[in-house]
Amino acid sequence: MIERSEPSANSQSQQRHFERRHKPRIKGPIPARVRGVDISGKPFDIAASLDNLGAGGLHMRLERSVHRAARLFFVIHLPAHPGADGTGMLVAARGVARRIDPGTNDSCDIGVEFRRYRPL
Repeated sequence: MIERSEPSANSQSQQRHFERRHKPRIKGPIPARVRGVDISGKPFDIAASLDNLGAGGLHMRLERSVHRAARLFFVIHLPAHPGADGTGMLVAARGVARRIDPGTNDSCDIGVEFRRYRPL
């Protein structure tokens, strides 16, 4: 694990926490299409924007609420290179919602662990 120290908001002392990710992340917004089933059992297929993306998974705000362990399908428009406006390669990915943070209305922040992915 990678150890990082950050200053505390309440004091000058250092707080330590560990970075759980072992692989680099691409910061968003990254356009994607998301398919799944929401908490009311209704299927959805919506355009979305990923906050960040790595080899093991992604983080995003989803405009639908889903259950933890929900299975989701993504078509991700990877940037051609960092900072590019246009899209490069398309990637199809299947994943499982591992972290759910309820948002306002019917939205939620989710962390997804990939089960598999492939270029399109």
